Parts: sequence; C-alpha cells; structure tokens
Amino acid sequence: NLKDMLDSLNEHPLMARFNNRYEYIHEAYEKLDEKAKKRRKVLEDSYNLFHFNREVAELNVYISSKEIVANSNDLGRDYEHVQVLENKFNEFYTELTTIGQGRVDELFVGGDSLLENNHTMSPDIQNAMQGMQEKWTNLLNLAASRKATLASSVELHKYHRDVNVLISRIQAADASIPSDLGRDVSTVQALQRKHQSMTHDIQAIRSQVEGLDKENQRLQELYPGARARGVTERQGQLETSWSRLQDHLNLRKEALISSTELFTFLRAANQLIQWATNMRKLFVSDEIGTNVSAVDLQILQHRDLKCEMDTRVSNREECDKLGKCDTVTWGLCDGT
Repeated sequence: NLKDMLDSLNEHPLMARFNNRYEYIHEAYEKLDEKAKKRRKVLEDSYNLFHFNREVAELNVYISSKEIVANSNDLGRDYEHVQVLENKFNEFYTELTTIGQGRVDELFVGGDSLLENNHTMSPDIQNAMQGMQEKWTNLLNLAASRKATLASSVELHKYHRDVNVLISRIQAADASIPSDLGRDVSTVQALQRKHQSMTHDIQAIRSQVEGLDKENQRLQELYPGARARGVTERQGQLETSWSRLQDHLNLRKEALISSTELFTFLRAANQLIQWATNMRKLFVSDEIGTNVSAVDLQILQHRDLKCEMDTRVSNREECDKLGKCDTVTWGLCDGT
C-alpha cells in the first residue's frame, strides 16, 4: 500500500515532499471515508424508515378494518343468532390478540432498534410508535367491550328464549285442561283422579318459573336500565301465565267437586224417590184382613214398614242437605 511504499523510500532526497503528499492524500481519504459512512447511514436509515413506515401504514389499515368489527352494535335477533355472532367474534378476538398483537410487537421491536441506533428520524419514529400504541390500545378496549356486550346479549337472549318456551308450555297445559264434568259419580271420580295426576305433572313447571325469577333478578343487577326493564316485563308475562294456569286448575278442581256433589245428590234423590214410590204402593193397599190373624199380620207388616221409614230419615236429611248446597242448586238450574 502507499504507506509501505513511502517507508521504502526513507533515504530518498525528496522524502519530505513525499511525506507532505502522503499526508494530504491520507487526509483526503479520511474525509472521503467519513462522507461514505455518513452516506451509507443515511441510505440505511432511509431504507429502514421506509420499511418501518410501510408496516405502520399496513397496521393502520389492519386496525381500521378491525375497528369496524369491534364497533358493531348487532346484538342478535334471537338466542341462536347471537350465539353465531359470539362464536364469530371469539374467533376474531383470538386472531386479534395473537396475530395482530404479534404484528404490533414486531413493529415496536423494529422501532426500538431504530431508536437505539440513533436513527436520523428518531422523533418521527417515536411519534409513530406512540400513535400506534394509542390506536392499538383503543382497538383492544373496543374488542373487549364488544366481547362483554355479546356475552351479556347471549344471557339476555337465552333468558327470553327460556321464558318463551316456558310460556308456550304453560299455555299448552292450560289448553289441555278439559271441561267435561262427567255423567255420574263414577265418571266424575275418574276425572278427578286424572285432574290430580295432571296437577302433579304441571307443578313440575313451578321450579322452572322460580328458576327464571332468580335469573331475572340476577340479570337486573348485571344490566340495569332499558334491557333490564325488558327482562322484568317478560318475567311479569311469565308469572301472569303461570297464575292463570293455577287459577284454571283450581276452578277445574272446584267444578269437579261441585259435579260430584250434584251427582251424589241426584243418585241419593233417585234412590229415595224410588223407595218412596214402592213404599207408597204398599201403604195404599185396600186389602183388609178377614180374621184376627190376618189383621195381626197386616199390623206387623205396617210396623215393619214404619221402622224402615224411620231408618231412612237420615238418608232423607242428608239428601235435603245436599239439595240445599249452592253447587247442587246451580247444577239443577243449569239443567244437569
């Protein structure tokens, strides 16, 4: 190299001139090398900044597209629809917090590296990173809020679905209560047994009504305001339907009791009428004994009839008591 050549000319008479020339060349080379290094850093900074800015721009587009999803106000038409929305959003949220977060972290790692290397545009890079952090944090907050809103909507839609199903079940049970009051005591008793069985089966609904009432109270505490009022109104409709069914069951029970009393009275009355008719035939007989023995026999028969009449007094009194019941009186008036 030039330095070695100069050293080999150490005894040359123009050595001083050579040294001055060498110093000039060396200084010029140092200046050129410094400029080259600066130019190289400028080019590297420009290259790195270009890639950084491109990633920032792509992330801004990515965040903007995700904000549209996170800002959605769709809470579903019904329970099934909101479940579909929640499942899709959970996939969106998972992608956001994994792939999206990875892209943001990678951007910040690259930005920190540029700042550590004293990039010529460090203030702009720092501002871009700060702005990106704010946008990303805002998106995560929106997504978390949307996730919580969908979860609450799932609960509310499920409650409304359960109430609708139970009200339909109650209405079906109410419609299945028959109006037949029987033809006689035995058929009424069969209807009563059937009604008791139906009442027992229907009481199983009570636990579901009580369970939904507890759920109503929980939802009111979690989601006060208009949405809770809707839950309260639906619970009121459920309780009204349940009360109406209970009233119908009680009315049916009372009607069957009344029908039993009516047919019991009619049976007793018919038996007494038939007995009285037969007795009257015996009492109105014109036959008179032709001798003492025959007359004594007739007297004994008369006494026996009188004793039988006395034993029927309690039956008549019971029949009178049944006949004076309001339910029997109403039944007779209705032509039963």
